[in-house]
Amino acid sequence: CVLEHEHLTIIEEAHKGSAGGNYAGDATACKILMAGLWWETLYKDCKDYCKACDHCQHIGKLGKRDEMPLHPIPSTEPFEKW
Repeated sequence: CVLEHEHLTIIEEAHKGSAGGNYAGDATACKILMAGLWWETLYKDCKDYCKACDHCQHIGKLGKRDEMPLHPIPSTEPFEKW
């Protein structure tokens, strides 16, 4: 079992430390489990940490909400571009 004040340090090291790679929450939790560490809120803590990670937010996938809406431009003449 791991002390509560050590949780953040362990998650940081697993997520972006020398063995990290800015993995998502579940992958970060699995790396911690493979190291033989566990606590009750491990998966929730890892997901919350990854959601708040600035680097992960910049490289993450664009959501449907972030895409620009498509509006076709009607042409009045054949082969008219604008």
